[in-house]
Amino acid sequence: MRDRIGDGRKSFHPIALSAAILLVSMAVLVGIYGRRLDERPTGNLVPMGEVLDALRQMQISMQLDAIHRSPDAVGPTSSDIAELVRSTTGSQWRPPDLAPEGFIPVIGGPIDLPGCTGGGGLLYERESDRPDRFLLLYFTPDHGRFVTFDAYGRIEPLMASQIFAEVDDATDPSSAATLAYSNGELVIIYRAASADVLDQLRTTLGTP
Repeated sequence: MRDRIGDGRKSFHPIALSAAILLVSMAVLVGIYGRRLDERPTGNLVPMGEVLDALRQMQISMQLDAIHRSPDAVGPTSSDIAELVRSTTGSQWRPPDLAPEGFIPVIGGPIDLPGCTGGGGLLYERESDRPDRFLLLYFTPDHGRFVTFDAYGRIEPLMASQIFAEVDDATDPSSAATLAYSNGELVIIYRAASADVLDQLRTTLGTP
């Protein structure tokens, strides 16, 4: 009897084929029903959501301080701001001058947020009776640990020159909003009363 060489068609062992199908099925099930990555331990990673939750509370406190400050109070000067950045982050970075847009720094100081190694904040205010008169700036060293999560819970590192934008309440057009990015050295976060305010300041803020 001659050995059969084959007719050019590939054949698969039934057990190997069944195992491959099982592995693919398990991978799909894990992807659909497995724990979301934002519910899993993230080690040294810092979820932006946790930072923003703490920053919202800090912003409320700073705005109350600004509202009740003495009429004779003087806000931080350019040299004060430079020293604040240097002392809290070790960086020579300087915040943009927002005076041409009407925003003047009124309060500034170190801010410690969860997972952040040092950091500082500045609260700006412009002449207005409207709630959108405040703008918050927060900066902290970027050690490559800040992350966000997509709609499926997959982890997404905050890369240098990448913009992270979010509104507090997507169903409310006038909801407060956040704009954050990394310049490779610092993570820089701006918060305003609405996304419109941040959009108007986008060029002045110097975001990527």
